[in-house]
Amino acid sequence: MKYAKQNNFILVTRDLEFANILRYPKSSHVGIVVLRLPSDFTSDRINSVLNDFAESVDVEELVNNVAIVELGKYRIRKLLP
Repeated sequence: MKYAKQNNFILVTRDLEFANILRYPKSSHVGIVVLRLPSDFTSDRINSVLNDFAESVDVEELVNNVAIVELGKYRIRKLLP
């Protein structure tokens, strides 16, 4: 998280803890994408889902927010100032 924030990167993770907006408020990150995918997904399958997500979302929507990506759908939790 620290590296991503220092370098102005959006963090992409499978760790569901990062979806906790009380623990990771808006000021603690540039943006977070949490992948909620089955544990048996291969890296190719994960990359495929992530690519589909990246093609369907405007990056500006991710800045300062938390996106939860699941198979075939996603939601963006817009964090208030």
